[in-house]
Amino acid sequence: FIEAVQKEAEELNPEELEISAEGDTPLISYCKLNDDCVYRILRRCQDEFDLQQIKQLKDFILQHNEYDDVMTLIVEKTFSIKGCEEEQYKRPSSQRAIL
Repeated sequence: FIEAVQKEAEELNPEELEISAEGDTPLISYCKLNDDCVYRILRRCQDEFDLQQIKQLKDFILQHNEYDDVMTLIVEKTFSIKGCEEEQYKRPSSQRAIL
C-alpha cells in the first residue's frame, strides 16, 4: 500500500494538486488526494489485497485525506531571487547610498 501511494505521488504534478491546508511557512502546503488518485492507488493494490481489504484501504484514505492528516501530500515550495544585470542598478553619480 505504501509503495502504491509513493508511486502515485511521484507521478503527480504539484501544480495541479488541491491544497487542503497551508503549513507553518508559506513554503509548505498540504494537498488532498483527489478521487482519481485514490482510484489509481487502490488499483495498484488490487493484486495484493482482497476486496474487503481494498474497501478498508479506501475508507482509510478518505478518512485521513483532509487538512494535514496522514494521507495528504506535503508540497514543499522553493523560491529564488534572480539577479539582474548590474547596469540596471547603477545610480547616477550625483546620488549616494546612505546606510
